[in-house]
Amino acid sequence: MNKKMSLGTAMIIRTIPIIFFPIFYYTMVRTHYTTFDSFIPVIVGTICGGLFSLYHKMKKDINDELAKRNKLKSDSICFTVAIITLIFIMITIGFSNISTITIGYIISFDIVFLAILNVIIFNIIDKKGV
Repeated sequence: MNKKMSLGTAMIIRTIPIIFFPIFYYTMVRTHYTTFDSFIPVIVGTICGGLFSLYHKMKKDINDELAKRNKLKSDSICFTVAIITLIFIMITIGFSNISTITIGYIISFDIVFLAILNVIIFNIIDKKGV
């Protein structure tokens, strides 16, 4: 099994564990417990660890310079979007009475949104060859 994978596939595999972040946050801030709740962080951690190790293993095999340059462009665009969304969240939180748990959920879903946006922007840039 010596197949080469594209950087787009590697970015999708990198994004999947980030989608589990709000679930992991939920397990850390909940106030009620059941017997199954103690296994959720272990299951999420195992899935995320396996996918991150697969991502780092695949990242070594990628030699496409154009794709790496496109990834840098999509990262810079997403960094600008992250700054704008976090400033908007900060201003909104400053003028409202939101609990800290809700703020954590907003930030964790913002991280998921930015990770998915990064993959979408990379695929658009990569398809157009900009």
